[in-house]
Amino acid sequence: MGLGFLLLAGGTRALEFQTSTWSLVCVDPRTREVAVAGASCVQDVSIIASTIKNVGAAATQALYSSTNKSRVEQRMLAGDAPQAIIDTVNMLDSTPQVRQYGVATLAGGVAHFTGTSTAAWSGAVSAPWVTVQGNILQGAAVVNDALAAFQNPNVPLVDRLVGGLQAGQVAGGDTRCTFGADSAFIRIMRADDIATFYCDLKVTSGPGGATSDPIAALAQQVASWKQARASQVDRWTSTVSAAPATIPPDGTTSALITITLRNPGGGALTGQAVTLAGQGVGTISPVVEQGAGVYTATVTSVSPGQDQFTAQSGGVSLGDRPTVVYGSGVPQSSGGGGGGCGLLGLELLLLALVLTNKTNRLIC
Repeated sequence: MGLGFLLLAGGTRALEFQTSTWSLVCVDPRTREVAVAGASCVQDVSIIASTIKNVGAAATQALYSSTNKSRVEQRMLAGDAPQAIIDTVNMLDSTPQVRQYGVATLAGGVAHFTGTSTAAWSGAVSAPWVTVQGNILQGAAVVNDALAAFQNPNVPLVDRLVGGLQAGQVAGGDTRCTFGADSAFIRIMRADDIATFYCDLKVTSGPGGATSDPIAALAQQVASWKQARASQVDRWTSTVSAAPATIPPDGTTSALITITLRNPGGGALTGQAVTLAGQGVGTISPVVEQGAGVYTATVTSVSPGQDQFTAQSGGVSLGDRPTVVYGSGVPQSSGGGGGGCGLLGLELLLLALVLTNKTNRLIC
């Protein structure tokens, strides 16, 4: 696969080799997940991936440089925006036009770069919070179809990533090998990961290339990964919502809190014990199971204020924390004291704004 080394100052060797690759790089502002998935006609394409917890993710590809990958990670940790990261790395590189990058950060969105000397077809497409890039591909359909497949909000991130790789493979993938790829991977990091990644799956090949479809094998790994966690409550595939977000503190009007319990594969979890807590301003009803993994409770209040709700099940504190405000939301009269006008109604207020004297004092 064109393996080589560059000798750096001090005798350090930087790894460089050609990775004809298509990859998806994404972040999720709601879940704080950062992720990379990729496929290529090399033995282990996962080397291109960078994931920085609670910050962002990147793919360093085409003529891969370990030095440039480290530079991308350093700039992500420094808090640079994606485009600034790419600009800095290119500025420090003597041959930037043989490189390709995709970068996504939770604070800055996404950016990509494809050097003019990368092998055709090469290019990239992006959407909010995701960028897809590739080189030595059958055509633009590889990245376009991968992006389209990824943009399915109704399935978990792991399925969106493997779906993007499968769509790129169907469109032709890498032009140099039998299955459009010899290796493939998915890596997802969450903000609460400590010793291991939330999901870290890959399929590699030997020096002679893949003898079976690596993306199909990766999809099977995804299925096994989900099956092993089928009974687990997932912090982020589960959801918690409140509607309406504002209710009057009359002790009668209620807001509905809806908890949807899902496992990492998005499957509904029934028969679970669910607890719901706020800050104690409102009164929460018992949680009732409605079926299909949906659980509900209501909240009322006799006092102004607000509650932010936390739901727990199976020892897992769910990530969504909806807030309900207890207040009418109707502008109140100032009562006429302290220089206020005390006028009620939009029409009277507009009239008062017009009736001013020459010193621009409001005439009440």
